[in-house]
Amino acid sequence: MKFESITYWTVIVLRVSQKKTMRDIAETTGLGFYTVRSIIRRFRSINSAFPYQNKTNLGNKRLSLEHIYHISALQRENRTWSISQIQRALMQRDIILCKSTIHKYRHQLGFRKRKLLSVPLLTPTHIKKRLLWCTTMKDRDWFNITFTDESVFEINYRNQNVWYQEGTDLDELHTNYFQKNEKVMIAGVISARGKSSLKLWRITNKDRRLDERLRAPGYRQFLEGIQDEVAEMYPDQAVDLVLDNAKPHLSVAKKFLESESPYLNGNYQPPNSPDLQPSEMVWNWLKRRVYSQNFQNMDELIQLIRNAWEEIPVALLKKFINHCHNRCIAVYNAEGMWPLR
Repeated sequence: MKFESITYWTVIVLRVSQKKTMRDIAETTGLGFYTVRSIIRRFRSINSAFPYQNKTNLGNKRLSLEHIYHISALQRENRTWSISQIQRALMQRDIILCKSTIHKYRHQLGFRKRKLLSVPLLTPTHIKKRLLWCTTMKDRDWFNITFTDESVFEINYRNQNVWYQEGTDLDELHTNYFQKNEKVMIAGVISARGKSSLKLWRITNKDRRLDERLRAPGYRQFLEGIQDEVAEMYPDQAVDLVLDNAKPHLSVAKKFLESESPYLNGNYQPPNSPDLQPSEMVWNWLKRRVYSQNFQNMDELIQLIRNAWEEIPVALLKKFINHCHNRCIAVYNAEGMWPLR
């Protein structure tokens, strides 16, 4: 049985542009499920939905300069877009290309990818402070310690591939791209007995320094709130609250914990030591959970963050805390350096 050519392209449009399932496409077009599946597979492999066209001839077919221009322009304007996102954008411009073709010409246009990450470096002072802190903490019961930290979520996630062409100034790319992102900063307390409520600070494009959102009275209110929640977790004892060396921790938090908090004792980690903070593992777990879902604006992102925070089980918190305790012992054995394993 032969179908009109428009029927074949209807299958591709419904699949790529409207993201419908194969069964929904089969019901809409009147085709069989396996027929729809074969059309989609053929389109992905040879850039055509028609069974009578030759794969070899299609592979040697060159794109027009207009199509190449659209691929290059979309990738330059949206440096974190995947092939699927470029394909959908081209569909809106009435240009239908398969993923392999887009990948091929994107590479020929000179686009390369990298993840814009930073790794903390250890100076001799850092090594000395790490060793001193691990010496005092390696024999402690970490299940009777609380941990707090902050993290930032962005509309344009930092830990993703950013496409650039050869000869691009990477420092300028990093500054210009992430400087304009709208962000939300979150903070919370975790322990082996549970977690506190989550505090969020929304950061607009006008805010140049993240510390501005953590200064008094906002951060002080956060500390007052978690003090009551920690007292419910540990009603029979005062516990340590482990913080890093961020500026708000050394000013607002230190003053509050020393003078006005009977339940919490400040315990400050050495600098450049995220591997000793279980909260960092919680943030990584949250980001994998949140960024695997689709969101269109900041309100949807905040709601996903709140939902993921509520879903964190206590068993997972115990696992992260136990891992960092073992890491503390490994750092002590490595005399403050990064352990090999």
